[in-house]
Amino acid sequence: MHQDQVLQLPPEAERLGGNSFCHNALYTIGDQVLGIQGHPEFTPAMMRSYLADADSAFSPSFVAEARQSVSDGQPDNLTVGRWIVNFLSVKPN
Repeated sequence: MHQDQVLQLPPEAERLGGNSFCHNALYTIGDQVLGIQGHPEFTPAMMRSYLADADSAFSPSFVAEARQSVSDGQPDNLTVGRWIVNFLSVKPN
């Protein structure tokens, strides 16, 4: 919703995932930095609540697309949570 994002990765970063809107959505820098642009803590109910107030801040097509994406699927928050735990569990070299 805030549309802040990493536009250019540092030279030593490795991009792990992204899409056409947010190219650098997931990245690492060695075993010390894990960058996640999304919000794995958000539930569909939270997103619907945020979108209820989004009409004045965003274009109607953007809001409609966001509402549809919340309706189309369930976020895989547990998988992202496991990624975070696994990353934090790795012992540095």
